[in-house]
Order: sequence, then C-alpha cells, then structure tokens
Amino acid sequence: MRNRIGRRTILSNGSPGGYATGSAGSTSGLGARTKQANGVSLTAFPDLPGDAMGQFQHLNPDGVADPSRIYSHVVVPPPGRVVFFAGQWGGDLDGRVVDGGFEAQVERALANVQTHLAAVGIGPAQVTKLTHYVVDLDEEKRRALHGQVGTIWATNKPASTLLGVARLARAEMMYEVDAQAVLPD
Repeated sequence: MRNRIGRRTILSNGSPGGYATGSAGSTSGLGARTKQANGVSLTAFPDLPGDAMGQFQHLNPDGVADPSRIYSHVVVPPPGRVVFFAGQWGGDLDGRVVDGGFEAQVERALANVQTHLAAVGIGPAQVTKLTHYVVDLDEEKRRALHGQVGTIWATNKPASTLLGVARLARAEMMYEVDAQAVLPD
C-alpha cells in the first residue's frame, strides 16, 4: 500500500542478527527497524498512518512489481492468535448457491467471510491473507472480483492469491475464498 512515504520496505545493509533503529536510506525519523534475514536486510515501518490499529505492517518490497492497488505482498500481524477460516462460497443460509451469477456469488462469499470475522470479534482490517478460487477465470471475472474485494479492503490490503480452477466442490459454485486473520491480544 502506498502512503506518504511510498513503499514500506527498503532493502539495505542493516545490522546483522537483529533489528537496528536508525536511518536506512530515507527512513530517518520514521521509527524504522531493520533486521537481517537470510543475507538480506529488511527495513519495516511500524505504526504507519492508515494501518489497522497502528499494528499491522503491509509491505511491498522494492525489486518486485508493486501490487498495492489490489493487495500487499507481505502482511506482518501484531502479536496475537492467528485464525484460519474455511473456504467461503456464495451459499445462502439454507446451503444453496445464490442466484445471480459470478458477481452475486462473490458478494455472498465475501459477506460470509465478514460474518465469520464478526463471530470472533474482528473485522476486515485484521485479515492478513486471502486465497481466491475462480472457476474459468478470465479478465471480466478478475475485474469484478477485484472491484468487490477493493470495496471491503480499500486500505490495509491483505496478502492475496488468485487461482483459476476447473471446478469447485459443487458444480454450480463459481467462486470460493479462504481467509486468515489475527485476533489481537
């Protein structure tokens, strides 16, 4: 996600073996912490404006394409418990696939995700990962999906994977999504 300082991760020569506070490139005064991991220094910016509860870090490292219009490459959650949600599909309360085609199924599946989030006392801002499964994926479906996902996750975009599949559990299903989130301590 882009914000006032641009991308949130900078590759640099940091302090081996742990976090070092200080400047790395243009990070001076931003509270950046650098950690050496597998021979690469990653600088993270905690508590940036716009982050959910000031605790999630949404990172899009330099050196890879910037997906911040749609999702984040990396989401570092705050301390807490990770919650895994089973795949949600466009099913109504009676377990029937909703009428109205692909967009209606996406809308219902995402509403089901939000119902499950609320059941554990959190909302979309605490989602760290989404995996989308689309039968016969094409550009029209991709755009429709991104539109609906973008409405719910306009900021604090979770990491996301979109997969085109030949079929889901039931023949009439066109979309399924599973989610991971963090319950704050």
